[in-house]
Amino acid sequence: MSAPLLTLVVPACGCAKYLPALFESLEKQSFRDFEVLFAVEQCNDDSFALCERWCREQGPSCRGARAFSLPRTGAGGASRNHCYREASGEYLVPMDGDDWFADDALALIAERIRRSRADVLLGSARIWIDNGEEGARPTEGLIANLREDEDGVETSGIELIRRLAARGAHCKNHGALVIVRREFLLAQALFQLEGTPSEDSDWTPRVILSAAKVAFIGRPYYNYRRRDGSVSSVGDARILRATAAIALRMARFLRERDLPGDVRRALGDDALSIFHWYLFHKTYAKRFTRADRLEVIRSLTATAPAKAASSWLFGCTSRLKRLGYPLLGFAAATGILLPADLYYRHFYYPLTRFK
Repeated sequence: MSAPLLTLVVPACGCAKYLPALFESLEKQSFRDFEVLFAVEQCNDDSFALCERWCREQGPSCRGARAFSLPRTGAGGASRNHCYREASGEYLVPMDGDDWFADDALALIAERIRRSRADVLLGSARIWIDNGEEGARPTEGLIANLREDEDGVETSGIELIRRLAARGAHCKNHGALVIVRREFLLAQALFQLEGTPSEDSDWTPRVILSAAKVAFIGRPYYNYRRRDGSVSSVGDARILRATAAIALRMARFLRERDLPGDVRRALGDDALSIFHWYLFHKTYAKRFTRADRLEVIRSLTATAPAKAASSWLFGCTSRLKRLGYPLLGFAAATGILLPADLYYRHFYYPLTRFK
């Protein structure tokens, strides 16, 4: 038999409560040329058993379904990488185990693939807030790189980065909204960081930059469940360490490529914006201890390669970021955060907002 057009890649650790909604959304799809791969890291609920049962009962109604039980890492990168290697579909369509598709999602995706044959398709999602008591409730918000009226835009990855930077938008996307041609991903070795949260912030810029052709699906086909208790919302220091690791990895990735200066700057600015946001913005900085914040700042210069990468990255980004770098060095050397806190809260963020 020929390979399916789509492989759905679904990390589903600790998602037993939410899987019925995901399963129902898959069963409602009119387009059936897809396989489903569930990857369930070891957890304390029935996620793996539920996925196995669905595969047995519903797998024959599509092009097949499999569930993999994987060791615990605490993040989705290892699960997705496992599925990327096991997939047989022409395109890889990611999901998260607590989200669900609109009824015609896969038909819409398939139509756009056949029209564009792009390396990457970027989608959009409706946001639902779930506080754990009344279930999920819809909001007016959307997650998307481009505007809904830009549906159907096709461009290169480099031109998309320029387009986003020109309007002050992040040059990345939520990982569940990045559909990738499997042969392109494997040829470019575009695998995700494993064992660290916020892996989307590292993966999606690399995928977009590497793509010869990117297409945009403006109509929201995905339902994203925003839950309390996420790594960032509870002040888990792993998110701080992840943002520093991702910034250093992006520096090394960019240095290895001959890129136009504006593209290099846009991607570097993005990586450091996320790093600064968790460390210094009033929304998040108060959730982390002083010791954790200092540890992460010191990681930028802890080794000679890290120091070289961080110095290079700050050097190619905006003037406001470059001005902050000596203050980070001062904090790392002395343990005194006050000058950096004052700069970012009373100078950097007000000017950034004004800009």
